[in-house]
Amino acid sequence: MFVTSDGKIGAGTDAYYMPDNLGNAKNMGFEIDVIKYIRHFGIKANYTYTYSKITTSKREYKEGSAEYKSGVTQSRPLVNQAPHTANISLLYKDTENGWNAQLASSFTGAKLALVSPFKDADQWDKAMFGLDLSAEKQFKNGFSIFFKANNLLDAKRERYLKTVNESNLEYEGQKSDKTIVGTYQYGRTFLLGVRYKL
Repeated sequence: MFVTSDGKIGAGTDAYYMPDNLGNAKNMGFEIDVIKYIRHFGIKANYTYTYSKITTSKREYKEGSAEYKSGVTQSRPLVNQAPHTANISLLYKDTENGWNAQLASSFTGAKLALVSPFKDADQWDKAMFGLDLSAEKQFKNGFSIFFKANNLLDAKRERYLKTVNESNLEYEGQKSDKTIVGTYQYGRTFLLGVRYKL
């Protein structure tokens, strides 16, 4: 799926993405990490706040013309850097009896996913919640059995533009406050296995 400079879905041109050095950026933040056990049970939590900002040149058509305006710039955060991320895990660890289990939840705030050369056409990923479960039982003979379940909430990734072009509202699933570029469904995954340590 492609998006034109005016935010309309379905352009017939190819899209190419590549890394580029764009000058100086501000990038700062902090992280809090806590872990606490009471006997076999524990809790682990962390939160990260990140602030980033960079101003770059953009293309914007002059109204009624195929020419670009000069001196157009726009500020944005750095790519793939969500301002808020958080994780919290419930832990169970019994070394004597060989048990180890974890229920882990995660949150990633909305973040910039792809930078467009055109003004107001950058693509963003919606905030996501995740929930995973893992457990393992170790035996004294070197064998262990394990179980993993990922994406228990069946979370999906939604990519969007913050602008709206009325021509896109005819497409199914579009919203009045943003333009949905794509929705990606990964589904739940489960794994059951056996390990042996020599």
